[in-house]
Amino acid sequence: MIWLLYRVLTWLVAPLIWGRVFIRLLQEPGYRANWAQRFGYRLPDSTGPVLWMHAVSVGEVNVAVELIEGLLARVQHPILLTTTTITGAARARFLLGDRVIHCYAPFDFKSCVVRFIEHFKPIIGLFIETELWPHWIYYCAQYRVPTMLINGRLSERAFSRYQKAQPLIERMLLNLSVIVVQTERIKQRFEALGASQTQLYCANNIKYDMRVDPSQKDQGQQKRQLWGASRPCLIAASTHPGEEAKVLEAFTQVQRQIKDACLLLAPRHPVRTDELIELCETFKFQSVRASQCLDQAVQHPDIVIVDVLGELCLFYAAADVAFIGGSLIEHGGHNPIEPAQLACACVSGEHVFNFEEVYARLYAEGGCVCIKDADTLAEAWLKILQDEAFRTSLMARAHVVVQSAQGGILRHIELIERLLASGYSGSSKLSKPVLTL
Repeated sequence: MIWLLYRVLTWLVAPLIWGRVFIRLLQEPGYRANWAQRFGYRLPDSTGPVLWMHAVSVGEVNVAVELIEGLLARVQHPILLTTTTITGAARARFLLGDRVIHCYAPFDFKSCVVRFIEHFKPIIGLFIETELWPHWIYYCAQYRVPTMLINGRLSERAFSRYQKAQPLIERMLLNLSVIVVQTERIKQRFEALGASQTQLYCANNIKYDMRVDPSQKDQGQQKRQLWGASRPCLIAASTHPGEEAKVLEAFTQVQRQIKDACLLLAPRHPVRTDELIELCETFKFQSVRASQCLDQAVQHPDIVIVDVLGELCLFYAAADVAFIGGSLIEHGGHNPIEPAQLACACVSGEHVFNFEEVYARLYAEGGCVCIKDADTLAEAWLKILQDEAFRTSLMARAHVVVQSAQGGILRHIELIERLLASGYSGSSKLSKPVLTL
């Protein structure tokens, strides 16, 4: 009955989904590429069963890449990586090229999911962090495809939302084969939602294991020369609507004391670049697109708007201090591990519930500064830029936190190999879902 009700619900919302797709096709040229894949049509050719991994966007793709690098030499089947966002797809192509099959993930309608599964015949489904869709999980179980939640996280806010749909969420979770989560607290939340203890495992956050190419630091410094290598350089990364105005207010205060300071403004969605150029003009700042200064120096801009995909790490490497966006509004924050690995001191707002464990470690060890508004952001930026000993201490403490929490990647690969060895072929339907190893 629960599954029937959910199916009816998806039918009811289908016109809204189709309408949204139509609008995006009109407004976003990038969305038009391979849009039919989201409905299970025009999928890439598949020569046989695949190992299916799903990563919704850029952050999850970075996790997927670490796992894929470890799995390529260990598995015989091709690896299929699906993404949801355009930026995630671009990141996957940039980092993996043709070493994996890539397509967009299907919408969670029965027909879309069944077409997808019958086309690719996955031997396993690996879903990264929070990407749990009822029809995906249900039909994987029906087609005898074992499934695993990778690097699972569940904030208190998401837990409260899931509780409102407890019967459906419990059925969905019990159809998963394995649930690997980042902390004991998250494990307890999944148990409260109905997951079995035999399904649940803890492993450190894979993002601590993400490797940094030593050449990235050199490339970052080369970029910095384009707008002035000697200038103090700030970055506001992965920002969202409602944050950039506060960031520019803070930067105004910084420039009153450090007149040659430069700001790299990297919105979470680069499609908003034109909007941000207009916002910079209202603050009387001279701004330039990063894509316009990739090959030649520009004349002392106040702000460089990062409108290129897949290069955020290089801009972290070019900066002295980073503000991690999504945290001055109730979005939940973004990953601070990457700037910490690139020797960029970190500042964040209070709303970091999507990365609560990471920030708790950083705050406890003095590896990140917490701010609450434009004024405190300006104070933090000025303190870090003007106090070299403080900046060095922040970077060193953050580095220690990252190093001490590594090892999650090996634990995940071990569990994936055990699940693959459990003998499920992924070739025929069954009425009873796969529950445990």
